[in-house]
Amino acid sequence: MELSAHEIGLVFTGWGLLVAAFSVFFAPRLQARYGTAHGIAATGQIPTSVGDHAVHRSVQACPGQ
Repeated sequence: MELSAHEIGLVFTGWGLLVAAFSVFFAPRLQARYGTAHGIAATGQIPTSVGDHAVHRSVQACPGQ
């Protein structure tokens, strides 16, 4: 990919705006619908290490989630 400095700036600006929009408009809806632990899983974030796996398992084991 051969992008100029201006084009790279536009890519990262667009990415930042999408992250902000998702955080404001879509994340609260996912949390309300599925709860915090399931909302995180719905975004595609998966455990990447042994420590993350332990935290993920403990969140799943919490009552009321």
